[in-house]
Amino acid sequence: MILNKLNYEKSLIKADVYQYNALSDGKKRIFTNEDELIQYGDKGILDPDNVSYFNLFINGLLQPKTNYEIKKGQLLLKTSDIPPKDTPITLVFIVFKEDVVTNFNTTITKGLIPSGTLSYKSIKDLDVYISKNSEKCLEVKTFITNGPKSTYTGHISYWDFSITIKNINDTPITNIVITNDILLDSTIKITDLLPSQGTYFIQDNRIIWNVNSLNKNEVAIAKFSIKGLFKASGARFINRCFATGYKNLNKIYSNIICGKVIKVMEGIHVTKAITSGPLKVNINEPAKWRVEIKISNYSNSDIRNIIMTDILSIENIERVKFISVPKGVTTLEHNKIFWRNDLLNASETVNLIIDIIGSFSTKGIKSLGSTYIVGKINNCKLISGPSKDMKIIALPFKNNTQPKLFFRKLYIEQTIDFMFR
Repeated sequence: MILNKLNYEKSLIKADVYQYNALSDGKKRIFTNEDELIQYGDKGILDPDNVSYFNLFINGLLQPKTNYEIKKGQLLLKTSDIPPKDTPITLVFIVFKEDVVTNFNTTITKGLIPSGTLSYKSIKDLDVYISKNSEKCLEVKTFITNGPKSTYTGHISYWDFSITIKNINDTPITNIVITNDILLDSTIKITDLLPSQGTYFIQDNRIIWNVNSLNKNEVAIAKFSIKGLFKASGARFINRCFATGYKNLNKIYSNIICGKVIKVMEGIHVTKAITSGPLKVNINEPAKWRVEIKISNYSNSDIRNIIMTDILSIENIERVKFISVPKGVTTLEHNKIFWRNDLLNASETVNLIIDIIGSFSTKGIKSLGSTYIVGKINNCKLISGPSKDMKIIALPFKNNTQPKLFFRKLYIEQTIDFMFR
């Protein structure tokens, strides 16, 4: 897959800007509305909870937030030195005038397959709300209470985690909805423990937890257990959370948060490729395909007790011939090819080359089969697959008396089938 450049759009956001101006007397650290130079404005020091953001400039230099504190009507300087006399003190307040919903980014992917170019429509995640009043009212936290801090790709693991929601505002927050997305690549099971209050439901990989209301400093807790695995390595997370609610009929949003990072290391991988053979056959007419199955140990440790299973989808199997098996033992049992090997060393790769002779008994777009593999590393069971290669077109007629009509019909049928999968 090739990652295309990100698409983005610019949009203007309407905002009000107000500057509070004062001059230092060289003695005091506290400034009030009475110190404002009214020739530039007379609104005083605004309530920081009622603006989108603010900045302080002393003699034109932007100050870090650690250098001052403000509240409505008062500025406290925490700098080590008091500004000299007649030094300009400027507070800039920004207030967005209307809510704007925008996307953080959009991603488009493209790739190549034997039959041509494949592309997916643009993909986006959650909307970002830009509000004129983005005060923090809800605090969401999530903690992993049990489970591994590191794992391998393809290893089924268990984690217990908790979600806490707290009202950090002075006003009661109502109609709170906490959304928790499970970020595992394959989720096998989600087990719930009753939350301290509210109700919840689980849909696919998403937990929706509803809490009627929270008073000032009130906290609600929910706990869950998950079973699943990661398929991609790197710094990963098991979940993410965010919450919405209402304060005085105004909708509010929490930050999006994740728990601690899980270190996911490379494990075992299997890939399957048809290296020769027809892509279009008649049903009940034997054909021959050569297949390469590659088993790779991408970890830094040995993997043992490896069993690869290739489940053939071809209905009439006439012959399976193992052309190259560098190590291990291969067998054919009914429609399954097994490869068993006691040891795959760290960073080792084995290529199996197999000839398959047979025919399909029904028409359609077919796969030769699906390949899976399991193994153990440090007593951890690893799984990889399924791996499939390009599809085979099985035609219902041996002759070509009506080829154009059939191909059009087959193309339409399979296109519709693909679209609604």
